[in-house]
Amino acid sequence: MRHGQSNANVQDRICSLPENGTLPSEGLSPEGKEQVSRSSTNALPSAGLKSDTRIAIISSDFTRALETAQILRQTLLSNDYINVTLRIDARLRERNFGTELEGKSGATEYERVWAADVRRIEFGGVESPESVLARSLAVVAGMKDAADCDVVFLVAHGDTLQILQSKDVRRGAEVSCWDHRSLVHLETAEIREVAFHSEIQ
Repeated sequence: MRHGQSNANVQDRICSLPENGTLPSEGLSPEGKEQVSRSSTNALPSAGLKSDTRIAIISSDFTRALETAQILRQTLLSNDYINVTLRIDARLRERNFGTELEGKSGATEYERVWAADVRRIEFGGVESPESVLARSLAVVAGMKDAADCDVVFLVAHGDTLQILQSKDVRRGAEVSCWDHRSLVHLETAEIREVAFHSEIQ
């Protein structure tokens, strides 16, 4: 699940450094909170969950993701799902776009970075797709050994989840993490089901 619309989204401002992303002011906009509530509620009928399904929510520690995870958890509890846990994992943080791009326009700068991704060129100071994939897949690998849950929601960020879903096996063929923009764009507050190979370590 991608976080809802954030204050940074509204202001068209890149916020990817941990010292900024974890600030209380870098949370969801009012519309973002509504997005998450609607998305969480709408997803329940098709999720196949039972009241005693053990649900784990694993969230990035960035404020916008954590607020999203908290709303998701409250929605589940309000709908009588009684076994819902929430934990934080910094490996689900936003892709680090570096100090040079921090605070600049996402509408402009993201396109430049993504164009470099397609060419397999590392954009100066920006975390590579391979690095993002490695840390996010490590979270997935840890889920395999979790005996305390039946369903897991990962709550994170646009590029992080876009890159992670390059390893979704349900499409029949994996996509290079560098080609993550060839996949359908993940909207704010969108919940998308993915599946991974069991041998991920």
